[in-house]
Amino acid sequence: MSMPRKAPATSREINIRRVFAAPRAAVYAAWTDPQQLPLWWGPNGFTATVHAMDVRPGGTWRMTMHGPDGRDYSNHIIYEVVDAPARLVYRFEPEPGAEPVHCTFTVTFAERGAETLVHLKMAFPDAKAREDNARAYHSVDGGVQHLARLAQQLGETDAAPKPQLEFTRDFAAPLKTVFAAWSEAEVLRQWWGPRGFTCPVCEFDATPGGAVVIHMQGPDGRVYPMSATVAEIEPPLRMVWVTEPLNASGDPMFSGRIEMKFEAQGERTRVTIQIQNLWASAEGAPFLAGAQAGWASMLDRLVERFAG
Repeated sequence: MSMPRKAPATSREINIRRVFAAPRAAVYAAWTDPQQLPLWWGPNGFTATVHAMDVRPGGTWRMTMHGPDGRDYSNHIIYEVVDAPARLVYRFEPEPGAEPVHCTFTVTFAERGAETLVHLKMAFPDAKAREDNARAYHSVDGGVQHLARLAQQLGETDAAPKPQLEFTRDFAAPLKTVFAAWSEAEVLRQWWGPRGFTCPVCEFDATPGGAVVIHMQGPDGRVYPMSATVAEIEPPLRMVWVTEPLNASGDPMFSGRIEMKFEAQGERTRVTIQIQNLWASAEGAPFLAGAQAGWASMLDRLVERFAG
């Protein structure tokens, strides 16, 4: 099976998506009702106070987010597009006392049978602004937590992230060489995927908020595309991805958070990988069953690459 290529996000964007087991009208209402929104808005540990919420083109939304450390974050937001229940576009307009964030959000709500696919796109003035925001505000992980809290508000009992898999491998190569194998597209494509698979497409923006596009191709010719976002990167010691394997229509089937830690062991390197299953649609659940074997096979390939 072949599949049209899913292009990476432009360098100034961060894209986060999730499928919710709820009808579109309910998901849209939770995003636009000033009574519902404070019940779930923000990353883990945050609360929110809505001061004004005029959901119409040109309308103003004023809100204070309260961090777990007691810090308040003032938000002044202007709605640009309101197309209920399918799409919202709003921009942050900093003013005295507000967070200095220049960003436009586009949120789409797409029906997928009984489920709803939400696509949250953050567009910054340029790539540096995106990178600075991702580093300072942890906006990728924060966005994932934000949507997980909405899932809980909508009644999904398994909405919270939970550990799924953990691997440790020792590689016969120095730290920087092993880190490059995970962060440089031309090296990554040479070993990514279980035994027998190839990687015909591999693109990697190794900066906070950067986009990743990987297509694996199986021995039978079937293509397994995946998009991802670099949540954090601290060369050559640590990297975090938020991944989205895609179906034939280019929509995410499930999402995972992959944290990789790299530790020098003399001239060798130990890598510890922790994978959390963030959510799975009904379509994606069967693919998770083979994750343990698939990852083990792929890591064995990398061990053998350095051993050779």
